[in-house]
Amino acid sequence: MCVHSCLPCIYFVVRGNTTAEMEKVKIMSLNCRGLNNVFKRKQVFSFLRKKRAQIYCLQDVHFTQDQEQLIKQQWGYRECYISPYKSNARGTAILFNNNFQFKVLNHTTDKEGNYVGIKVEIEQYTYTVINIYGPNADNSDFF
Repeated sequence: MCVHSCLPCIYFVVRGNTTAEMEKVKIMSLNCRGLNNVFKRKQVFSFLRKKRAQIYCLQDVHFTQDQEQLIKQQWGYRECYISPYKSNARGTAILFNNNFQFKVLNHTTDKEGNYVGIKVEIEQYTYTVINIYGPNADNSDFF
């Protein structure tokens, strides 16, 4: 299955001070090693939906600017933020599930496909989520 060519998933659970204050928010991070193949992209999107996280941070998606609307349409949920680059390198995305209430206050990306950041309000709390795809070598200019 194509999903196994992705690197392992990382989950983060964000909570308020008590569970009475806020339900948990599950954030999933996945290095996709390219999602230009439509079959692999459909499999990965299906895999992500089954995980039922609220926010998905994807790295190394290989999306281009030309694909942005197509990707949003294929994801199918209401919010999707992409930092595209080239069809064979880099690219990050933050995707939202429709299984919780949130409001994106603002977002930012870079032109090199290395990061996408959002400021999001969930219940009465404001969070900043930054999805970074860094070089796999110790690059002092980047870090």
